[in-house]
Amino acid sequence: MRHTVNLKSQCSISMPDARIRRARRMETKKMTYMQAIRLALDEEMARDEKVIMMGQDIGILGGAYGVTGDLYHKYGPIV
Repeated sequence: MRHTVNLKSQCSISMPDARIRRARRMETKKMTYMQAIRLALDEEMARDEKVIMMGQDIGILGGAYGVTGDLYHKYGPIV
């Protein structure tokens, strides 16, 4: 079974039941915008080996604001 969520009648998003159940169990926690970006990058790189990061100053030192943190050490030179 799939559920459809209508957003302002412009488009619809379909999600399988498993994703809805997982979303309901998720806990929320407060974090900075920088921490949220880093967590999302880490989760996606762990989930899909095809995900890479490109840009200036994101390597070993973790970027200008440290957003990429230790991802270089965790995933290697694909960062």
